Amino acid sequence: MLKIVSFLCILLIISQTSFSQNLIISNNLGNSTYQYLPTPVTIFAKDKKFTDLRVSTDNGTIEKGDGYYTLYPSKVGIATITVKVKENNKLKLIGTSDFRVRVLPEPVLKIGSGKDSVSAIEIASQLYSRAEIDDNNNIICSEWFRYTVDSFTIQLIKDTSVTAPHVNIGNKLDDITKELLKKLSPNDKILLTNIRVTGSDGSKRHAKPRVLTIL
Repeated sequence: MLKIVSFLCILLIISQTSFSQNLIISNNLGNSTYQYLPTPVTIFAKDKKFTDLRVSTDNGTIEKGDGYYTLYPSKVGIATITVKVKENNKLKLIGTSDFRVRVLPEPVLKIGSGKDSVSAIEIASQLYSRAEIDDNNNIICSEWFRYTVDSFTIQLIKDTSVTAPHVNIGNKLDDITKELLKKLSPNDKILLTNIRVTGSDGSKRHAKPRVLTIL
């Protein structure tokens, strides 16, 4: 599934960097990527077999797949991809390409549609929360990098009163959270704070607080 989705994403925005006419290194992020984000990279060397290529990076790791590579950058900055080919039992440098590594955007906790304004009927029927990367350009495919919600604190704001904080553990909404969501009326607000998530690479992150308005 990852392979199929990755190549669909690659087709969305192709940006190529050539060391020469004989080498093409491309990805879908305009020769940039994000820290921790598994990034499919296509490497084509004219008249060279894919199996004869030796590819490395100085930032994180790069792994060979079935006809493509996946870059796993470990730090913000520059990731240089180096391509060599094995000829006569020797490695010959073909070329290199630099990728700019940016900070991965903060995850956003979502319940239901994930919008800032939701109806009381919609929010009352929810059973799970989720954390996603908001990407207006559809560059970051969720299949590449997923978050699991570890915990979050929920409070309801009704007029001038605020309910006591309740900590929900995990993606699944517990009984107390579900009961709170069933008590909402138009113009009430949901305050979500202390949002803690874990990325698919094992990294622990905090998501910024959110306020949802009930329609």
